[in-house]
Amino acid sequence: MPLTGCSGLPGVGTVAATHTRVLTNGGRARVQNATEVVISGCSAGGLATILHTDRWHDRILAVSQRNASEVSVVGMPDSGFFIEYDDFDALFETAMRDVFEHINMTATANRACIADHQGEEYKCIFAENVMLYTSTPMFALQSQFDSWQAVNIESDLYPPVLNRFGAELQRMVTESMLSPWPRNAVFLDSCFHHCGGWGTLRDDDGRTQAAAFAEWYDAVLSGGNATRQVYGKLASYPCIECCGAGNKSKDPWLIIILVASAALLCVVPCSHHLCPSVCNGSRMVGALSGATCVWPRKMRPPDKGMLHSKLRDQDALARWETFV
Repeated sequence: MPLTGCSGLPGVGTVAATHTRVLTNGGRARVQNATEVVISGCSAGGLATILHTDRWHDRILAVSQRNASEVSVVGMPDSGFFIEYDDFDALFETAMRDVFEHINMTATANRACIADHQGEEYKCIFAENVMLYTSTPMFALQSQFDSWQAVNIESDLYPPVLNRFGAELQRMVTESMLSPWPRNAVFLDSCFHHCGGWGTLRDDDGRTQAAAFAEWYDAVLSGGNATRQVYGKLASYPCIECCGAGNKSKDPWLIIILVASAALLCVVPCSHHLCPSVCNGSRMVGALSGATCVWPRKMRPPDKGMLHSKLRDQDALARWETFV
């Protein structure tokens, strides 16, 4: 049962309409007769899978009029883990909070999550917070170097930055999805991509995502825990071979982008709000007034914009020293 949509929103707000479309007419008939249901979606649909599969699990059992031992329901979110993060150019956490409040997601969010986040209910739109309360077995597909997040949230393709970003995403998946729930598993790869890779991405033992899911599903279908919780290929960024034969042609262009982005410089007056503190204290400026601050684009002063995570502080400082 794939989740499709065109709004970029993870099926939030009043989800009764979604239930109605899935569980009435032809959809209802198919669900009534189903004995095994896999709910999956990509990107916002992957997040929706995490946010709502428990609810849909209960609705499917109600529609089929069977008990839990007769119907198997699992989730397979693809690229559904988004980091809570605000930066100068991408106020992603703030945007998701606005979405949560604008569509009144409090009415449909995970009740246990809402109860534990009083005053910060919007956090229940993020997978890492909701997974702690999601009991339906999950097999996630996720790149630790998610290309959409790298460009639109992290806004930095510098390898040390993305490697730290990948470590943060690994931690998030492990602590919220794997450690609390022995039945869950993840195919965590190191290819720079967002969604997909079902037949091209492979783990260290040569398994595709499909083969890894099948192995996990057979174990969970019998009511047991996952025999293995982490599949995939974990490597440092960039990893050309991690993308599989079908994606290798994209990697040279990625290297060009990296080189080009590292070469771009932003020259602004030293009084500019982005970098006065750095300019005033740098060897480049010294005691001169009215000098300019040369700051590589997307390499912001480390004391600004780190509202949630601190992924870039050390790297930003190190790179600044090479320019002064």
